[in-house]
Amino acid sequence: VHVGPRVVPQLTGALPALADDAFSCVTYNVLLPNSQDGWWIYKYYRDPDSTTTSWNHRQALLRTYFDRTAADLLCLQECSALSFEGDFAFLREAGYESVLMAKGRMRCASFWRSDRWEAVASAEKDRTLVTAL
Repeated sequence: VHVGPRVVPQLTGALPALADDAFSCVTYNVLLPNSQDGWWIYKYYRDPDSTTTSWNHRQALLRTYFDRTAADLLCLQECSALSFEGDFAFLREAGYESVLMAKGRMRCASFWRSDRWEAVASAEKDRTLVTAL
């Protein structure tokens, strides 16, 4: 799938099966703006007015990608507190729990499969989020 100047990796199936004591982790920059925050760093995009840069389009791509990976852990960057719950409701529906950083415009978030993991603690400093599971 070609999205503007970047190519989204094609994923034909879930990540390879892992041993019981192993886990899979995917990290992704979801690139603000989202459904409510219209802020852009225009110099990072060739055509910021393109339909491929709209949140609806990017959200659909993320949903497909995350569904296919079926990762145990997802670490996301550039999430917004303004619309976090709505923007990533599809992950809750897929069985993930989450924590979002408390401060900042572009925040980090951790998601984990609630059938495999339980949150023990989380800590943040500057632009770093650490989630203990």
